Amino acid sequence: MNNNELANTQVRVTFKDNCIHFYDLLDKYNDFKGFTQNVRGIENAWFELVEAFDASTTFAEVQDFLDENNLRTHSYCGMD
Repeated sequence: MNNNELANTQVRVTFKDNCIHFYDLLDKYNDFKGFTQNVRGIENAWFELVEAFDASTTFAEVQDFLDENNLRTHSYCGMD
């Protein structure tokens, strides 16, 4: 794991090219994924997320945190 990636048993989060991507590791059937759509304040939000992230952080908590930081997320089902 590098400085631009967070992971636990429930969710994996990456920060690359001014976009934060997050992946649900629990629901293998639907393969939920999400990403941010805004870039203003993304670096500050990433640093705050790194501080708040722990072993119990979930996909929904990551999405809620990013939405609360005005990064407007989009999530989707990867299995179609």
